[in-house]
Amino acid sequence: MVETVAVQRVEDPNEVRQVLLRLGQQAKRQMCSALPGSPRVDYLRSSWEDDVGVLRRGVEVKELVTPQAINTPAGLGYFTELAEQGAQLRMSHRVLQRVFLVDRKVAVVPAAVEARGGAALVVREPAMLLSLYQQFDAIWRNAVPIGNGPSDVLQVEGVTEVLKLLAQGLTDDAIARRLQVSHRTVQRRVGAVMEMLGASSRFSAGAAAQEMGWL
Repeated sequence: MVETVAVQRVEDPNEVRQVLLRLGQQAKRQMCSALPGSPRVDYLRSSWEDDVGVLRRGVEVKELVTPQAINTPAGLGYFTELAEQGAQLRMSHRVLQRVFLVDRKVAVVPAAVEARGGAALVVREPAMLLSLYQQFDAIWRNAVPIGNGPSDVLQVEGVTEVLKLLAQGLTDDAIARRLQVSHRTVQRRVGAVMEMLGASSRFSAGAAAQEMGWL
């Protein structure tokens, strides 16, 4: 009987990459990943055929990304194509840690906080896995679904109109009158926009959307 190591540290970045590819090939039901910041698209592209192969096998693929991930033509193009292949994509500024989860049986996380391209931990210990999945699921539930990049995001619950009016500095009451909706509806939409962009104020949310070319 082969003993399973609860937590294995992998030092070599190339070996980490091979571990990720191998786990993807072994996935049977679900593969989830969270990518903070602006991931290197050339790195993602290098495993494109493997990722598409996972989707073609009928494995459910969930990707959590930040707004920065689709703020470049390369990033937008990659995630748009991935969505077209059947991956489920959601966006949240709360994606702070890189994580790769397979079949709720194994996870790969950086060995150090904010590590990029370095050592990783391969986790199979049940309690640690449960915690990682709970964190992923909590962010996923509140994240914004995206399909073809910002154009899809901006169609969620009238977000486009809210962003434009926020950029003009309008109050919730003024936005409600302009859109002919309730004050509560405006508050909900404004909250969604601020959550999506990680903005600390209404005006900064509108300004951030303009900077990202969404308006």
